[in-house]
Amino acid sequence: MIKLLAIILLGFGIALAIRHLSSRAARNNAERHGPPLRVTEDHGWTTIATTPGPLPARVTVVSWSLALFAGWVGGALGLKVGGDSPLFVITGVAAWIGAGLLFTKLFKAGHDVNRKVQSKPFQVSAQGLRLPNGTLVAPGQIYAIRCGNTQSGRTIVLGGVGAVAGVSQMAAVTADLLTRVSHTVEVEHGGMSSVLAGGLTAAQAHAVAAEITKRLPGFNL
Repeated sequence: MIKLLAIILLGFGIALAIRHLSSRAARNNAERHGPPLRVTEDHGWTTIATTPGPLPARVTVVSWSLALFAGWVGGALGLKVGGDSPLFVITGVAAWIGAGLLFTKLFKAGHDVNRKVQSKPFQVSAQGLRLPNGTLVAPGQIYAIRCGNTQSGRTIVLGGVGAVAGVSQMAAVTADLLTRVSHTVEVEHGGMSSVLAGGLTAAQAHAVAAEITKRLPGFNL
């Protein structure tokens, strides 16, 4: 039991280091991919690319915290196989790190889907909009350019007693943090709505919408 407790304490120590490294990696990633909004002109077409807002740090922390159970299981297996040898430490940490990386990747992918993040840029010109998937929408087919938020329809339960209240409060804070980086810019055309860019901050969304409307015929007010 003492050895397993040592694994858990070691895991929390590494989790703090992972949180620091992930924050620094997020900053480096943003710098490597350029500014939040990139606008380039080429032969009459304007290409607009965005860098999605970074997810809250607590998403990474939760992922690695959940992975501690995998570390506990790995350590238990190491104790069973290796007895008094340090194998339990190696298997425990290896299982924790592997599960942490997997959970972080899955959580990020899930949140990016919910935030409607687009991996490709879109283009705009007097000829219309070319969506991230390459579809061309003529100006006459465009009814509106809309800024939205994928978290706007969320339901948050506030209140409760003890642990329930604490979990509800944590969920509310997390939802608010996600809302800040879940803005979208969409085009309404042909009876449907297509996402041009997602996972944005409010400032990014407004800037993208402004770049679009001043280039589309009839939208420049």
